[in-house]
Amino acid sequence: MKICALSACLLLLSAPAMAEAPQAPAGPGTAVQREQADPTLQVSAPKAIPFSAKGEGMEGLAILPPPPGIGSVRFLHDEACYKEGLLERRGPRGERAAKDADLRTMAESFSEAFGLEISKGNTPAIYALLSRAARDLGGMSTRAAKKHYQRVRPFVLYNEPTCLPEEEIFTRKTGSYPSSHSSRGWGMALILAEINPQNREAIFKRGYEIGQSRVICGFHWQSDVDAGRMAAAATVAVLHGNEGFLKAMEKAKAEFAGKKSRAQDTAR
Repeated sequence: MKICALSACLLLLSAPAMAEAPQAPAGPGTAVQREQADPTLQVSAPKAIPFSAKGEGMEGLAILPPPPGIGSVRFLHDEACYKEGLLERRGPRGERAAKDADLRTMAESFSEAFGLEISKGNTPAIYALLSRAARDLGGMSTRAAKKHYQRVRPFVLYNEPTCLPEEEIFTRKTGSYPSSHSSRGWGMALILAEINPQNREAIFKRGYEIGQSRVICGFHWQSDVDAGRMAAAATVAVLHGNEGFLKAMEKAKAEFAGKKSRAQDTAR
């Protein structure tokens, strides 16, 4: 994904010139309906509520540029990234990409990079924080833009299988832009890096990989992923003005500090 990674910033800087992508046929299967229909696509804690009340969260549609139109220069970049991802899909990286598709285990997938097992039992405060924030990141920040643009997904346009066939039925008629998986992954990385800045490089790498996994699997275009990260950054910034989020962050930081202190005492 070297070409895609190097040009991601250039895409965002030049985004206002993008042409709006053609819309996919309207039909059932919105993001909410998909989550209700298939539990495997839900976040780690399905009953978690977002920190932001209706109308208070970050609305991605208001800040994101339109996706590249088919035939544009920027769409050629999306096509190149798709082809790179197709090659990676056939190896070990493809297996990792398929695992990254499960939103229920996204928080836990940061454990190695974070340096501590993230789970409901081991780190309840951190787990609860990520579960709630995931609703802000994957719902409010991306849903309206997905519905507005209804961008056709790569696997639909090319009529090719993904790395996770069982997810195709629920995503075929949903908008590709922006990527809610990428928004959740990058947003979680931003939050965890604040809790454990010592491991921020590894955490950011994991968050980046989650987004690229969507390109590798064929569910999203690179510009979808880039937009998802942009929505995530804006959402996390807005959440830092939310009292509930700040209190949850304090609890998560205290939990991490306690775990770290006990681990050091044990090592002595």
